[in-house]
Amino acid sequence: MENKAIGRYVTLAFIGAAILVGFILARGLSAAFFYSGVENIALAGKSLTLSNAIAAVAAIIAGVVCFRHPVVKTLADEVALELSKVTWPSRQETWAATVVVIATVAISAAYLGVFDAVWSWASDALLSIR
Repeated sequence: MENKAIGRYVTLAFIGAAILVGFILARGLSAAFFYSGVENIALAGKSLTLSNAIAAVAAIIAGVVCFRHPVVKTLADEVALELSKVTWPSRQETWAATVVVIATVAISAAYLGVFDAVWSWASDALLSIR
């Protein structure tokens, strides 16, 4: 994959992370305002409240700072480059692995069910001796 395409994915990842941080921070600040008894002032309509504005500004600042930080940017570029080298399984390989997992779980469940039944029978027999 080209370096330019990787850079686009990294930029989109930073934007997505900033949006996620903003959403979580907005919910947290809204709850904090509610539980502390502070009024969450509506700045422009019902959707743009003080908690949402603070969260949006904080998320934008955090996103820009992380994007411009050389260590974080280099790490993100390296992670994207390594992910571009991953060979993903085909549809048939994924289906075969899924069948193996389901069969293994079914066999394990049957084994544990039989073991539980035998153990229950042995416990009942042992406790009924008195």
